[in-house]
Amino acid sequence: MPLLEGRQLSKRFGGVWALQQVDFFLEAGEIVGLIGPNGAGKTTLFNSVAGAFKPTTGRIFFRGVDITAKTPYDICRLGIARTFQIVRPFPEMTCQENLQVAFVNNHHKAAGKDWASSTHGILEFVGLTDQMLTLAKNLTLMEKKKLELARALATNPTILMLDEVLGGLNTQEINQALNLIKGLRDEKGLTIFWIEHVMGAIMQAADRVIVLDQGTKLMEGQPGDVVIDQRVIKAYLGE
Repeated sequence: MPLLEGRQLSKRFGGVWALQQVDFFLEAGEIVGLIGPNGAGKTTLFNSVAGAFKPTTGRIFFRGVDITAKTPYDICRLGIARTFQIVRPFPEMTCQENLQVAFVNNHHKAAGKDWASSTHGILEFVGLTDQMLTLAKNLTLMEKKKLELARALATNPTILMLDEVLGGLNTQEINQALNLIKGLRDEKGLTIFWIEHVMGAIMQAADRVIVLDQGTKLMEGQPGDVVIDQRVIKAYLGE
């Protein structure tokens, strides 16, 4: 049984279908990339999984349980967390205080017993220990993205959904973020669902890639197979 599964998901806004009959699944411990041109439906799919949108048709299952009608906070407490493409920390709070807010949704039964229940442990893992008492408004873009990630980790997720975490970063920062993502799976055992436009990073880290185009699933497969598929080249990558 997949850890997370979407069956025949469709979402309509007015007369426009943002998703049309999309099937997907995530196995435990996978890093699954989600790619496609702007407007392909990637963030709509994320919003549907996270409970921000309710699919017009279709169902979503987490560990075999139907979560389609659940609220975002209930889904978060079950163990599905996400980051956002545009980071919005509480600017007048320190990094430590931002995490303390996120701990409200930490679903771990034994708070304080592991790294994901510790402000210091999470900030150390993402590389923000020295900024623990720094106001979020004074962080660099890279540091704000780390804080966005840290807040998601503070809910102690099983599945972490990342929305373009590499956007706006330079090459050195991308490599640093990529190591963090790999560490979340390899060291912390998280399952990663990841929207990204930096194809070099997807090629290095993803086990599988799902391609959306105009709200439909164009294909899925291993990264090396996806980037040479003529349908993907035509719809997204270009010649």
